[in-house]
Amino acid sequence: MVMCSAFNCNTRPGQGLAMFHYPKDPRLRKLWIEKLKRKNFSPSNHGKLCEKHFVETDFVVSREFAKSIGFDQKKLRLKDDAVPSIFALPEQQKKTPCH
Repeated sequence: MVMCSAFNCNTRPGQGLAMFHYPKDPRLRKLWIEKLKRKNFSPSNHGKLCEKHFVETDFVVSREFAKSIGFDQKKLRLKDDAVPSIFALPEQQKKTPCH
């Protein structure tokens, strides 16, 4: 079973959250991978990210609106230009001072 490929995220299919394949567009796919900040990471053809890593405006229909009308959240759709932006950084990266 495929888990979310973001660091420290254990979301799996079947938990009621939407899971998204990496984009086929090479430019957008590269952006997604860069945002993960995982050294030497290359997602498999089955790699996915869960909805937790996207802001509300990344979705065609907001999560809250979808929930309010009884829409299955697992079927949420991302906008064509959506890029993940919400990640929990590893402790080591959090402690590294910026210069």
